Amino acid sequence: MKQKALTILLAVFSCGVLSTAVFAHHGASRWDVDAWGTISGTVQRFDWQNPHPLLLVDVKSDKGDSETWAVEFHPPNVMSRGVGWSHSTFKPGDKVTIYGHPEKKSVPLVNGMKSLRPVKVTMPGGQIVTVDPPGY
Repeated sequence: MKQKALTILLAVFSCGVLSTAVFAHHGASRWDVDAWGTISGTVQRFDWQNPHPLLLVDVKSDKGDSETWAVEFHPPNVMSRGVGWSHSTFKPGDKVTIYGHPEKKSVPLVNGMKSLRPVKVTMPGGQIVTVDPPGY
């Protein structure tokens, strides 16, 4: 009986630890949700991958240098069903504009790149797509 109770307790504890990690992954603490930013540039690469599609965009800095920005979207199933995207939505060389929340200034760069949490994307054809509706 003690072993059964210990097994159940261990299972409940493990589920609690795992669920905490899942919620931490989807936290917004990295982003300054009170600030807004816009980047415009040229698509370098689009990786349609789990857990999140990743768009790398080459953006001209104020100094005229090119900086690579990372834009991470909702999971592929959400983007596919919600806005009709697929692995071929963006191609290298496409021009895009992305409006969203920048990283907090105190947060270190990821792989040497600045990043933006996207809310709206102006597609290569000029269509504006909301990719982060309120309450998601």
